[in-house]
Amino acid sequence: MTEQEYNSITDQQGAQVVDNKGKILVACLDRSGSMGGRPMEAVKLGAKKIGETLLSNTVNCPFERFITLTYDTKLEEIEIPKLEDYNKKIDTVNARGGTSFTIVFNWLLDFVNKSPCKELTIIFFTDGEDTSGG
Repeated sequence: MTEQEYNSITDQQGAQVVDNKGKILVACLDRSGSMGGRPMEAVKLGAKKIGETLLSNTVNCPFERFITLTYDTKLEEIEIPKLEDYNKKIDTVNARGGTSFTIVFNWLLDFVNKSPCKELTIIFFTDGEDTSGG
């Protein structure tokens, strides 16, 4: 979605973000085996749309930081400021392994305890079943 399309939908023409300091968006992408096929393609598309919205317009971005977590029973943190590089990284995400929400929640807890964060927004892309027993 282009900035112009976003502005026309949200009626935000000329709007300026006054202060995005300490505002962080974390997108958590489930890459477990159950997400294979169409679900994974939908997750990648959603992540790219968010990336496009946030990384193509850094002047009016409502978040100071945009972090993507990909997880199964292991977690990878992605924080890439260039849209093209971000999209290339998202294209490499493949479904595999089990699902551990615990690994994500532990990362989030550690992040909140270590990082100055005024506002944290978390989005989960998942089929919603933890298989780790955690």
